[in-house]
Amino acid sequence: MVDICYNSFVVMNWREFITQKYLDWRQDKRGKKGSAAQFAREIGISPQLLSAWMNKGQTVTDQENINKLVNTFGFVVYDVLGLRRPDADDPRAVLLAAGLPSEFVDEVLAARDEYSEELARRGIDTDSPEAWEIINSALARHGLRMMDK
Repeated sequence: MVDICYNSFVVMNWREFITQKYLDWRQDKRGKKGSAAQFAREIGISPQLLSAWMNKGQTVTDQENINKLVNTFGFVVYDVLGLRRPDADDPRAVLLAAGLPSEFVDEVLAARDEYSEELARRGIDTDSPEAWEIINSALARHGLRMMDK
């Protein structure tokens, strides 16, 4: 990560980044509410893993933890780790980056392809009751169900 400040910039590595995020989070906490263990729990990781990142300089290697970190701190996590951000125009990449299981993502996108094709072929507006039925049928064929609003 590069922090730009007026006429200089600072390159931040993973260890510095996660430590700074902890310090920022801790500023308005007191006692155990500001512990590293509590910070780790809020992210969804173990305190031991957070300690390894902050004290031993280990980096994040698995997608599950990357997803948790992105959900907490945003896409800047990809930048700090030197990873490519998901392409916003690629729904599969975005859904996977959000932490959804690949099998679920594949079913959702297959259902979307089916109902989009049928709606276009039949010239049906997506807001119509008939479209709702077509969408629900496509989702059901893939083991999915849309909840009422």
